[in-house]
Amino acid sequence: MDLADCLDTFRLYADCNPNVRKPVIHFSLSPAPEDNLSDGQMAYLAREFMERMGYDRQPYIIFLHEDTGRRHLHIVSVRVDEEGHELPYRFDLKRAMAHCREMELKYGLCPPQARETTAETLSSLRKVEYPSDDFTTRLRSTARAVIESYRYHSLGELNTALELFNIRIEEVRGQHAGQEFHGLVYGVLDDNDRRIGPTVKASRLGPAFG
Repeated sequence: MDLADCLDTFRLYADCNPNVRKPVIHFSLSPAPEDNLSDGQMAYLAREFMERMGYDRQPYIIFLHEDTGRRHLHIVSVRVDEEGHELPYRFDLKRAMAHCREMELKYGLCPPQARETTAETLSSLRKVEYPSDDFTTRLRSTARAVIESYRYHSLGELNTALELFNIRIEEVRGQHAGQEFHGLVYGVLDDNDRRIGPTVKASRLGPAFG
């Protein structure tokens, strides 16, 4: 199946539930170069990862990239199944982190190193400022670049990287209309590491952010 056919399949699934505003989801897997994985091994890891995330019955595309100086995978799928049901995406970031750690242990892969980066990807990034006309767009693009370039054990380690660019993720819990809620929000920091401006829900930035 070529790329055009894959995209047509995505559209067919997405059209089953037009109420899903952001039907496409993206994941990134970046094994350590020391693991020296073959293309087949990387594809196998991608398939297991998608199964763990609940997307094994969904159509998805795996892209192998080497544009950042290291081989990594991008996986694109759709969050609507063939019956029109929306796949849950709450806490996808935390779930993906946990599954990656489990797979590293299972297959003896190199453990992640906090703040390990790809310089080529991050060299063009600037700190997010508030206020600015494109605040949410800058927040989304910068956070995505950091999330895809750093390897981390926990949300705390990810925040260590994000704070280099004035971004911090916070967990929020509470009750609304008698219902408990639990989620992630992204905020911007000033030069004294104090949050300024409004927070942005992870769900507003996209499925891959929370």
